[in-house]
Amino acid sequence: MAGTGEKILVISYYWPPSGGPGALRMTGWVKYLARAGWEPRVLTVENGEFPYPDPGLSESVPPDVSVHRVRAPQPFGLYKRLTGRKPDDSLPVGLLAGGGKGPAERIAGWIRANVFIPDARTGWVGPATREAARLIRSHGIRHVLISSPPHSAQLIGLRLRKRTDVRWIADLRDPWTGFRHYQTAGRSRTAARCDARLERRVLRHADRVTTVSPALAGDFERLGALRGRVHVLLNGFDPDDFGGEFPALPRRFRIVHTGNLVANQNPGVLWDGLSRLCDALPGFASHLEIRLTGRVHPVIEEAIRIAGLSDALVLNPFRPHREILPEITGASVLLVVIPQTENNRGIVTGKLPEYIGSGRPVLVIGPADGDAAGIVRPLSNGWTVDYGDAEGCRDVLESLFRRWQADDLPVSEAGEREPFSRAAAVETLIGLMRDPGP
Repeated sequence: MAGTGEKILVISYYWPPSGGPGALRMTGWVKYLARAGWEPRVLTVENGEFPYPDPGLSESVPPDVSVHRVRAPQPFGLYKRLTGRKPDDSLPVGLLAGGGKGPAERIAGWIRANVFIPDARTGWVGPATREAARLIRSHGIRHVLISSPPHSAQLIGLRLRKRTDVRWIADLRDPWTGFRHYQTAGRSRTAARCDARLERRVLRHADRVTTVSPALAGDFERLGALRGRVHVLLNGFDPDDFGGEFPALPRRFRIVHTGNLVANQNPGVLWDGLSRLCDALPGFASHLEIRLTGRVHPVIEEAIRIAGLSDALVLNPFRPHREILPEITGASVLLVVIPQTENNRGIVTGKLPEYIGSGRPVLVIGPADGDAAGIVRPLSNGWTVDYGDAEGCRDVLESLFRRWQADDLPVSEAGEREPFSRAAAVETLIGLMRDPGP
């Protein structure tokens, strides 16, 4: 694409040294906006609380991209003191999720759900709005892209709407009031109504809304966004990460999952299928390797032990993105497990496009009518299995194992992968910013 020199301010709480899907999405978009000739500036937090540190992500961003940081009051120090954590401990994602917490954590979770609306990072909104308005005036910026969660970041867009005439794209990577952990957090009706009003205002006043799946796009339209303003942009993969030759297949039949696995992501059909194949297929058990990188819930570790698969299990802690890539390209099968929760059809994990970009076989375990299954099913090297389809899962695994033995694992064509790249996503994003639309 020809250079345009158009200026855009990208506002994202998650930016290196933060890692995780939010930072990965925005660093990738900024990289390809710059390649397309745009002039992006980034506004982020200086003293943020990040569950996944990954400062190396900044290496993919062009060095001439200006990054502006503002300090903000944060409640996380108090939370750590209440729950006995050290000041430098990283807080895990999903603090509102699940049970098994002590009294201090339950109280802190209730405060998070009912006092900090829409989230505990609201202290960033005021300082970030003032700095954003200054940057817009000083540099003649015409476009603002705000990515969330944290969804409090979108309140910056509401305030800028009153002060400037910039075009505002609200990028909502996750549900807002539909956040599944609110169901168990004891949220009051008053807090829920207040949050819903903020969500509706953002959806109605943003010039465009982008999100990560068709089901989420439909949800946001029903919640208040004008028809025709909501668009799906997957997280995407960076073609530069997979530009070389495919590495040789591993010497073991390697099933790989990268990222956290929480209790409601326990793929029982997978452990059952692998266990049965260990009993039925000569050589399967000795060649099997299950590699899980990230936090794995104890319930899942126990399920693997009960299935008799402990000898095949390799657990790795969280790793920076650069170190994750060899895990992905060295896989025989890349695993995606959609959480077993209500309204999960729209969940499309950030790892899925990267798995597709690697060209390796992808297995999605989740709802048959979900968006992730709809993405993978048409691929020449993609398979989907419903949570209860033990026979189907076993058949897929046996077929892939036999093809691995024959050195014939399927590799997708470049043309299949390209629509899932960040370059393609940014090309669509640029079209949305230029189109006045409804």
